[in-house]
Amino acid sequence: MQTNSLGLTSSPAELIFYGAFALAGIVMLIHFMRSGKPVATALKGMASGGLGLVLLHFFGEQIGLALPLNLFTVFISLTLGLPGTAAMAVIELLTR
Repeated sequence: MQTNSLGLTSSPAELIFYGAFALAGIVMLIHFMRSGKPVATALKGMASGGLGLVLLHFFGEQIGLALPLNLFTVFISLTLGLPGTAAMAVIELLTR
């Protein structure tokens, strides 16, 4: 474990995990900026991912697939949109 300047400890796996989050955010930011309407594109992507996550959380048990609402799933859904939510659903199905 390493201690940073704030006195917090983090393992190499955590650093890779947060680095992947940051990279996904940067990639999506570049995608939004290259579109003709970056704010509208970002809001549509975030809304679709958030709505997909909420629907899977509340109604997913009826089809045998429920994703939890936590910081990780919300971040993925809002950053990557509906494809991110779908990817989490596929991963959940494959890890059963």
